[in-house]
Amino acid sequence: GDCGAGVRFNSGCDQSHDRAVSILHIACSVIHHIDYLVSWNYKHLANINRERKIISVNLANNYLNAIRIITPLELIDYGT
Repeated sequence: GDCGAGVRFNSGCDQSHDRAVSILHIACSVIHHIDYLVSWNYKHLANINRERKIISVNLANNYLNAIRIITPLELIDYGT
């Protein structure tokens, strides 16, 4: 894996208490080409502004897979 991905996400994200854990989840999901990262964490992950910022960091660092960060309820809705 690319350990530097977490550093790049760190520079693109706001400071917060759960920052390191959120960054690790995002970096692992991007590196392993995961389509959906599911989280209840609205403040740090599952919100459209955060998703846009993450996509921007991805593209700037040649991670071209389009990750979606959604809540479990959104995931259930996708199946119907």
